[in-house]
Amino acid sequence: MTYIAESLILRAIEELKTSTHPFLGITFLACKKVGLPVGTTVRVRLDTVTKAHLQRHHRLDADSTHFFQPFKSSKTWVKSNYASTGLQATNTRTFGNVFLHQRGSAEWGFAQDYVDLIKSGIRTRGYRRAPLAAIAVWAAKDQEWAGNTALDGLVTDFLRRYRITSKERRALFSTAHFLKLHPVASQDQPPRLVQSKAPDLKAIAHGIQLPPDADEPKGTLAAIEMTKVGPADSLKLELGKRLTVIAGDNGLGKSFLLDVAWWAATRRWAGRPAMPFGREATEIARLSYELTTDAGRRTCYSRFEPRLQTWVHQREYPQVPGLYVYAGVDGAFSIEDDHRDETDEAPLNFTAREIWDGKPGRMEGLVRDWVNWQLSGRRWFSVFERVLSRLSPSDLGTLRPGSPKRIPGDPRMIPVIRHPYGEMPVLYTSVGVRRIMALAYMIVWAWQEHLLGSEMRGVPPAQRLLLLVDELDSHLHPFWQRTILPAILDIDELLDERLQMQVVVSTHSPFVLASLETTFDPSSDALYHLRLEGTEVRLRSEEFYKHGDVSSWLTSPIFGLRYARSKDAERVLDDAVQLQLDHSTDRLEIQRISDRLKKVLPSDDPFWRRWIYFAEQAGAKL
Repeated sequence: MTYIAESLILRAIEELKTSTHPFLGITFLACKKVGLPVGTTVRVRLDTVTKAHLQRHHRLDADSTHFFQPFKSSKTWVKSNYASTGLQATNTRTFGNVFLHQRGSAEWGFAQDYVDLIKSGIRTRGYRRAPLAAIAVWAAKDQEWAGNTALDGLVTDFLRRYRITSKERRALFSTAHFLKLHPVASQDQPPRLVQSKAPDLKAIAHGIQLPPDADEPKGTLAAIEMTKVGPADSLKLELGKRLTVIAGDNGLGKSFLLDVAWWAATRRWAGRPAMPFGREATEIARLSYELTTDAGRRTCYSRFEPRLQTWVHQREYPQVPGLYVYAGVDGAFSIEDDHRDETDEAPLNFTAREIWDGKPGRMEGLVRDWVNWQLSGRRWFSVFERVLSRLSPSDLGTLRPGSPKRIPGDPRMIPVIRHPYGEMPVLYTSVGVRRIMALAYMIVWAWQEHLLGSEMRGVPPAQRLLLLVDELDSHLHPFWQRTILPAILDIDELLDERLQMQVVVSTHSPFVLASLETTFDPSSDALYHLRLEGTEVRLRSEEFYKHGDVSSWLTSPIFGLRYARSKDAERVLDDAVQLQLDHSTDRLEIQRISDRLKKVLPSDDPFWRRWIYFAEQAGAKL
């Protein structure tokens, strides 16, 4: 047996929330279930009937005293006494003429023309007929179903269980297929109707809005998914709890994935918002993400609104409390901190120049903060020194601060770094050194500001830090590429022993992947590869294998080179191998290939042994 798929339940709730009145979705169904008569009355307490219905279908969070409300209403969660308060008022006042009932009595029944009265009452209040398929999914969301169940089967079962008459069906329910009105997948990949495990109804409800009596859960960003936006029709990235590495060729979407991960974590865009292109794409473009929390997985989404040319979020847009740092390949940084002033809506985006020279009202900048921390003896300089030391390259040695000094044309005291060959003002160091110094500074600065904001608001510091770094290997020598990622993974313990860091990086470097061979943990880390297959961009999760030699990484599926050599050498080797496979004895052609090999291979290249043996067997003399 199977269950209705979570994605289908979520889509049904979205449709019900657009136009379905709570009276039709709760009171009417509850009355139909108990067989309330028409034109006469029976002794029954309507509050008891509706409360029993709420207990059966709307208690999605057993830890909450509230009921989940999937219909169009100002409240997504209603109190436990909703049946005898808000809903009772709706039943006796708004739709009082629908029933045969004397005030104060326990006699209830449907009026003879109840269908027309319900239809009129819904219309005059701006609601529409309930989508039949969506409400059938909602009513059957926790039942077991056969694996070949179709949407029509759910509808038929709903009509039978609630004794819905043909007149009720025509007047009160819309038979338009809600998935056809709002497609959630491409035509060649229709949405799944069933899944093997029972749906996590609590996670679905929490993904739309937390109940008022729920604590904000702690968790991590677990997945991001894109439909009809970006380089492919559909991409889904399941993130590792500790580390996610994304590899792939240029132009396939590595930076895009990091941008969407940043949007999912912070509710902001670090640069330009993602935009779908093409008529079909703009109609169904969708971004979603999943959080792993104490309450399970919570799915959250945004859809693109073509008329507004913007992303429209679900009513409640949850976020895991924490600190977020995004390092762009161009030297820019974005910071998000839920512990800073909640009235401050401006995003903390800094250009590469602002990182160094400061941004008025926001940040002093690396040059001033470094000197101020150093000369004032603040503990933050000690933290910064430790982080900088951890991130230092193996070839240059530990990056150690020297005594600040003035340089011509600049009124500021400038930080100095000690190299093995002497001291140098930081403004004159290499691009690679400056990038890592900026990374160390921004992490320390962001954590310092987070602690200050936590103290001012009287709340404990976050225990999670999400760090995203685009093209981690950019500007770094292979010596540094071999050590930088393992060093980054150890930064959290330098800031706070309770801090847990989640790192997402993109890279083009085999050295970066080789550096993980002793630290990669499949239980907490993930490796992904973006590749072009024909005209389609595919994102694939890859198992992490140790390849040892970096040239073996280059010829692994992650990088996909046929040979760890130049392009010219690759062409000659292809011709030489093909000649061997053909068992050719054309001595002249063998000699031509040999002459070409001499131009691209060193004399001690291992391939020569194989080639010379082949040539001798063919009778050629090299």
